[in-house]
Amino acid sequence: MTSPTPLGLAQQTALALRMLTLGRLAGQAFNWIATLLVIRLLDAQDYGLMALAVMFIASAAILSELGIGQALVQRQRLDRDTQARAFGLLLVISGVALSFQCLIAKPAANWFEAPQLAGILIALAWQFPITALGTLPDVMLRRQMLFGRKAWVEFCAMLVGSALTLGLAWKGYGVWSLVLGNLAMVSTRTAGFWLAQPTWIWPRLHLRGNRELLRFGGALTAGHFLWIIYTQADIFLISKSLGPVTLGVYAIAMQIATLPMQKLASIINDVGLSALSRLANQPDEFRRQFLRGVEITSALTFPIFFGLAAIASEFVPLVLGQRWLEVAPILALLCLSLPLRMLATLLPTALHAFNRTGISLLIRAITAAIMVASFAVGVRYGVIGVAWAWSLAFPVAMALSLALALPALGISWGRFLTQCWPFALAASVMLLVLRGWQQFGPQWHIESSAMLQSSLQLGSLCFLGAVCFIVCALALRPALPKQLLQLIRAR
Repeated sequence: MTSPTPLGLAQQTALALRMLTLGRLAGQAFNWIATLLVIRLLDAQDYGLMALAVMFIASAAILSELGIGQALVQRQRLDRDTQARAFGLLLVISGVALSFQCLIAKPAANWFEAPQLAGILIALAWQFPITALGTLPDVMLRRQMLFGRKAWVEFCAMLVGSALTLGLAWKGYGVWSLVLGNLAMVSTRTAGFWLAQPTWIWPRLHLRGNRELLRFGGALTAGHFLWIIYTQADIFLISKSLGPVTLGVYAIAMQIATLPMQKLASIINDVGLSALSRLANQPDEFRRQFLRGVEITSALTFPIFFGLAAIASEFVPLVLGQRWLEVAPILALLCLSLPLRMLATLLPTALHAFNRTGISLLIRAITAAIMVASFAVGVRYGVIGVAWAWSLAFPVAMALSLALALPALGISWGRFLTQCWPFALAASVMLLVLRGWQQFGPQWHIESSAMLQSSLQLGSLCFLGAVCFIVCALALRPALPKQLLQLIRAR
């Protein structure tokens, strides 16, 4: 893989970020609408079952790939023999993951006292071999930074999955609408990758020569496994302590809160690992690109999540319906930690690209220990206690993570904080202004239409929040418009 000049790479990265963002946002717009409609059609127990299934599937998914895809993206040179060996290895381990998931399905259903869970786990396990078939084309798209094609594939996959989920939910299929919609999305994505980047490689089914891939992928897998522990520990504890219905309420709040995060994180990591891996031998440009990613992430996430936290009490009854009112306070608390969670996803990407996988693993271990302990305490106070655990404990974990990561990357605290504090402060001011307006500002009163009244109230809060954030951000970062224009133009 040839190494472009720093300027050329900056142009490629900005263009890739723009293309992938546009494609995923287009698909996500439909996905968000479909998700909100599906929430209105399903009940809390459906989402509780799906949350349990995802907990198992997410753990097995790590073992089904072993970080091989990311290891291939990170390699400086990638020949056909390496691709063939990696493809063979992917097929083997995805088959093992499928078999393992089928074996534990029944015992897991019995342990959680959820008979439907067994069939759900077996059905979802088929995504492992399906995903493995699309890994090599996806890797080649990412290595060549052909994110325009990848964006179209993601858009089509999201469209198919969301449409099927909504249609089945409308027909009364309950939790199976979520299961079959997920399988449809995964299958469409794999087919799309092959159409976008045909990669005809015959698999070689032996481990010889895969030692380097497994070494790098093993470190990634261990880190991902620790990430699964602390992102799924709350689901596990709530399911065992509070029951499936309460878990469903929490799962809905978490799904709404993390919808923007999931797509933004995948965009940044897809582009980031491809770009930063090319700069491993150019440390100054590497750090500049990493800090640019911190700035973009902060500019997007702080206003989105702090804004959603502020308007949760208006958003939930209007969009989800009155029966989901208990979701609002949970959603508001979860959103407060999400900007830091988004920034935290940048650290492993940079550390892996900079060949500091050991530090990345240590960061994940520390974060897992802190968050699991916090959830264990928080669950005693119900789902609100678990949401508070995210808001209070994750900033501590993030501070410790930065203390380890920044020296390894050769970046000072001052340079890092300079990229994010203006947006964090502007979003905090916006949050306080919106809270004050909710308490003391004028309210809409339209007796003939409660929905119109709620819509106007929510719209006015969104407008006020946007104006407040933009004014504060421009006051703190006057060069922001010029930087955004450069990003849009991919210069």
